[in-house]
Amino acid sequence: MKSFSETLSRLFKGIFNPRFSFEDGSWMEFAGREGLLYGEPDGHLMFITIYAEIEKRRCKRLYWKDIRKWRPPHELEPVDNDKQEEIGRRIGRFLQRMNYRLEISRDP
Repeated sequence: MKSFSETLSRLFKGIFNPRFSFEDGSWMEFAGREGLLYGEPDGHLMFITIYAEIEKRRCKRLYWKDIRKWRPPHELEPVDNDKQEEIGRRIGRFLQRMNYRLEISRDP
């Protein structure tokens, strides 16, 4: 049986840092104010910077160049265009679920 503190900790994390799981077991969650953490079941992990659009409420901007590098121990594996597209679509789904709009810029 889980302790009360473990249950309470998981409840707070679910409220304040919700993790969204995709059908294939990959997941995404906010990482601070300007970042997302994306993970895959095989252990691949990526930090992706997103930017708040000050003039537009509940809107985030993603620069395509920020979907490019896995975190260790997979940092030497390339992220090809198909994978970038897939992760970009997932970011859109995640932010939509969190009631944000997403604007994607191919150029910084």
